[in-house]
Amino acid sequence: MNTITALYAKGSITHSSQRVKGKQAQADTLNRKGTNILNSDVGLQISQFLVVVVSSLLSLSLICLLSPLYSSTHMNRTAAKTRSSPSSPTLNPLMRADSPDDETDISMPSQPLSWDYLRRQARQLENEIELKLGSLSKFGATTTARQQQQQQQQQQDMSIIDFNNSGQEKEIDQLLNSLQETIGSMGQVLDRPSAVPTNPSMVHMLERHKNILYDYTKEFRRVKANIKAARDKANLMDQVQDEIRIFNSGNGDNADYYLTERNRVEGSHRMTDMILEQAYATRQDISRQGRTIQGFNTRVSGVMSRIPGINNLISRINTRRKRDTLIMAGVISTCIILITMYWLRT
Repeated sequence: MNTITALYAKGSITHSSQRVKGKQAQADTLNRKGTNILNSDVGLQISQFLVVVVSSLLSLSLICLLSPLYSSTHMNRTAAKTRSSPSSPTLNPLMRADSPDDETDISMPSQPLSWDYLRRQARQLENEIELKLGSLSKFGATTTARQQQQQQQQQQDMSIIDFNNSGQEKEIDQLLNSLQETIGSMGQVLDRPSAVPTNPSMVHMLERHKNILYDYTKEFRRVKANIKAARDKANLMDQVQDEIRIFNSGNGDNADYYLTERNRVEGSHRMTDMILEQAYATRQDISRQGRTIQGFNTRVSGVMSRIPGINNLISRINTRRKRDTLIMAGVISTCIILITMYWLRT
């Protein structure tokens, strides 16, 4: 019975060991399959990633190559459209050259202007500036002639000259600025690409307008400077005449002036007397102090004459002081001689 159980146990043990070995073999095979599957998945992912990267690089290179071609074709199409489409006519009416007394609106319109419009506007502004400068120069000439006439006549009651020409100067300044803006717009029209080509006559006309603007500006500054000089001269003459008139009207007040000057002189005399009195008092104090010191010296000399031993004591003190001085001088001279001899020997 025991042998049977032993054999049965031994068979069960071998059977279990065989089962364990089979399970281990199955586990090993499963592990191998799992590793193979993982390796294949990783390789597949890497290959997919590489494919995506390569495709993106190829697309970027194609875009970089095709973008210049597309931009050039697009620019050519837009240029062809602009050339084929006719220029839109301007809706701004042409400005008319009115009389110089009428005020005209010279404001620039917002949309692009044509060459004819700007040329007529420049001519109108030049005519207005010429008229304004003529009137301003006449004004300056009349004021200068009036001033010279007044200087020759030497009138005491000068008539008031009207130099209030700030309004005319402001108008001319505004017209010059408007003309400068118009000339700038004409230059922009020439620089702007349009269907109508620019010819040399237009460039010559623009240069002529620029020269006219320069001449008008120079003339305006000259007339303005002349008027300012005449104004300053007239103001100076007014001041001189006012001073002369004040001097002539003040002749009746000479007595009061002399009285005030006399009072001032008397006040200075009183101050001088006070200073002299203070100086005399100081002199008296100094003389009194001198007399006091002199009396003190007489008293000391009297005391010394009354006591005979004091003179002998003072004489002994003086002789001892002289002796000490001589001894110190001898010692110092001896030391100097010895030091000199030692220095010469060495």
